[in-house]
Amino acid sequence: MEEALPAFRTLNKARKVLGVPEIATLDQIKTAYRKLVLTYHPDRCFDRDKPLYTRKMAEINRAYRILMDYVQNYKYIFTEKAYREQDTEYAVRRFFEPRRPAK
Repeated sequence: MEEALPAFRTLNKARKVLGVPEIATLDQIKTAYRKLVLTYHPDRCFDRDKPLYTRKMAEINRAYRILMDYVQNYKYIFTEKAYREQDTEYAVRRFFEPRRPAK
């Protein structure tokens, strides 16, 4: 492992290599990786540009490792406040509910 948390530029470049949006789930990362592997794996290139496919596959593998290292070292917050911040329906309800006067 190169480093526990890669610099943001490295992380962002890896995300772009895999074609993953800035806000992505783990499944989206894995799906993007698998799709690229099916496209660029050297065994699937039928001897055309094999060195190019080999380099591209190395870049894809490195990007995937960087993102997976980041995801595995991510600290999840399991508090009610953090949950409510992610719950868009709660935020909308709270915004539009009439305020109750204090007693």
